[in-house]
Amino acid sequence: MLSSAKSTLTTRAKAHMSACRRAAHRVSSVPLSRSLHATSTLHSDANTDSNPSLSQRLSNIWSTYNITDQRNRIEHAERLFRAAQHRASQKYWHVQGRVCPHEFRAHHGLLTLNVWLLNKRLMMKNDNDSKLVQEELFDAFWNDTRARIRAQDGISELMVNKHLTDMQQRTFQNCFLLDEGISLSDEQARKSEIGAVVYNYVYLKKEDVPTMLIMRFVDYIEEEYQNITGMNAGTGEQDKSSYHLAQHFFDEGRIGWLDFPEFDNLVADDGITQIDDVIYNEQEDVNYLPDGWLKTYTDAGETYYWHPRTLDVSWEMPAKKVM
Repeated sequence: MLSSAKSTLTTRAKAHMSACRRAAHRVSSVPLSRSLHATSTLHSDANTDSNPSLSQRLSNIWSTYNITDQRNRIEHAERLFRAAQHRASQKYWHVQGRVCPHEFRAHHGLLTLNVWLLNKRLMMKNDNDSKLVQEELFDAFWNDTRARIRAQDGISELMVNKHLTDMQQRTFQNCFLLDEGISLSDEQARKSEIGAVVYNYVYLKKEDVPTMLIMRFVDYIEEEYQNITGMNAGTGEQDKSSYHLAQHFFDEGRIGWLDFPEFDNLVADDGITQIDDVIYNEQEDVNYLPDGWLKTYTDAGETYYWHPRTLDVSWEMPAKKVM
């Protein structure tokens, strides 16, 4: 049963890549931040008044170019991106979740997933200001991606923009497929589609990743989607009982993420072999960061550490807490 599911995920992943190559070719001449924005708001724009009033158009123009509003949007987008970055950087994903911690694309896939969830929340308002925050959010994402590329060994400055374009295209494909998958009303098809995205973009199609782990990851994505947007996966209907993230918290970048998915007690794809649980000892981890600290990069790709709550910054890795 599980081996059949893994075969289905592999087939879906291959089909995804073929479809994405065709889609990428169609949008290759469009800037990626605008492409993502246009794609993710395609359905929401369908219900927007195509002939806004003159006062509404003037209001939108004023909001777009007003310096104070611009600064507020940039700060909002930066807070949202830092929330996504902090979530994707949690050690749990790389230990219990078995996401390769040293693989650039795997971490980027995790980060893309969290940015996508926050972007879906922004789409709910469907007003001019939210659309501009969406663009600022992805601009912050590209700046971070460029810095992480520069920090990679063996990457010359001449090749940075090429690698950035490749990762932008990969991000576009990832978000497009998540949009398609989360909208499917058939539960089995929806889980299979989202599972293929996780298998392809987070676990990089590694054969040793158990299907049970991927399916638990899919369940988490659907639950987090409900938590962030208040909408049920598949139907798109509002579910106020699962809507926990108040708008003022969202505006402040204070995201109430759900608990991490349960990745213990896994069974291999043969349906028999029990997979050993991962036991993490933070005191033995030389890369362990104290709670709340983030590893990030300057525009030049230099590593530094900062604490979003206290705003402390350090060029040196913060010392571990003494137990």
